[in-house]
Amino acid sequence: LNEQTENRIYAGEVSDVDLRVTSLMALQPGEILRFHLTGFTGELGDWDSESYNVTFEESTTFMDLRAVRFIPAEEPTAVAFTGIKLPVDGIWYQQQKILISTVASEGVVLPQPLADVQAVGALKYTSLEFGFPMADMPTKIDLTMEPYMFVDGPLILYLPGFQRGLSGALGDSCVVVLPGSTRARETIYCVWDDIAQYLSFNLTEIEPLQVVELAVDFSAGIRIPEAGLALNNPELKVEILKARYGSVPPTSIMVSPSIGVFLETSLAYDPGRAGEASSINVTFRYNGEMFPNDVVQILLPGFRGPPFSNYF
Repeated sequence: LNEQTENRIYAGEVSDVDLRVTSLMALQPGEILRFHLTGFTGELGDWDSESYNVTFEESTTFMDLRAVRFIPAEEPTAVAFTGIKLPVDGIWYQQQKILISTVASEGVVLPQPLADVQAVGALKYTSLEFGFPMADMPTKIDLTMEPYMFVDGPLILYLPGFQRGLSGALGDSCVVVLPGSTRARETIYCVWDDIAQYLSFNLTEIEPLQVVELAVDFSAGIRIPEAGLALNNPELKVEILKARYGSVPPTSIMVSPSIGVFLETSLAYDPGRAGEASSINVTFRYNGEMFPNDVVQILLPGFRGPPFSNYF
């Protein structure tokens, strides 16, 4: 079983799929090969096969391939289909959940794992936090994730708009923490690309469902965008490359904070004479939304006058 459009393979989403079968026994017309597609959901869309009629039942996750002709032993056959979503927790390398069985007249085959299934990576949880979260200032970066699969390869964290001023390895600024593991805290090799605006980490031997915390210190000098960040910004993404156990295409971080910034500000007085009472006009433009009871604080050092409350 292989997903055809490898650069578009996402756990929990529709993919084009190829099923290829070579049976050691003959199949008579009307006999069925049954695939147990555990975790797959949705309705079968287009399919193509010269050897079978194809049906899929979501409630049982059975895909039945009914022979439309006599199929000799050891003849390779294939089915291509789309419309069905891949499991949300991905497909593990050397998996044991996607099975094939048959009750053909030449012999019953009990459900057994497919011999070759392309792995599909998936992340159960991702979050991003920043230390000293101020626009256009250096920050500490903390990525937390929980992969469904074994991870042993490069991880890319895309941070569009972030700047450092130069690209290169970050030395001792990067660490990985694996809570509950014997590998409690380790320095990790990581690289910043100032043009493409991403961090690259080299992960090794991360077990499935192990919480992984990747931290980049202030000392790395990576700055938050001067325009701030929206809440749960979909442009902040993580990718796992060339993973034998299932790659993860660029996928938006699930949880990330908003970082506000005033895009424009001005302060005017009428009359503008030192030591005299004056009306004050403040204007500003904020990068996000504001809601009732949100507070904007304006510091006016050197100004004097009685306390007051005034609402417009």
